[in-house]
Amino acid sequence: MTKARHRTRLRLGQSCIRSLAWEYDSAGDVNTLVTGLLSSGYCDNSRFPALRELSSPEGHVVLVVPQTGRVQLRLHYLTPIAERRKTAQRLARELDHAMT
Repeated sequence: MTKARHRTRLRLGQSCIRSLAWEYDSAGDVNTLVTGLLSSGYCDNSRFPALRELSSPEGHVVLVVPQTGRVQLRLHYLTPIAERRKTAQRLARELDHAMT
């Protein structure tokens, strides 16, 4: 018997060649995501309500479009190349946790 595969919730941004932009498929309410991230130490740098911009303590950015539910992770440009995938995966786990 094989294990059920979980749907991939994180993928490299379509136009990103440096592995700094990642798309995150949110399975829940993005407003809950924003609230959860803010309560876990992220800063709100939003300039417009239509685009929420949240910064992690490490300088990574989570962009959320509440109307469409789109979520993008933007890694800090000083993240070492060899660590970018792992860093994006760690951030995705933080987002998963914020949704609960």
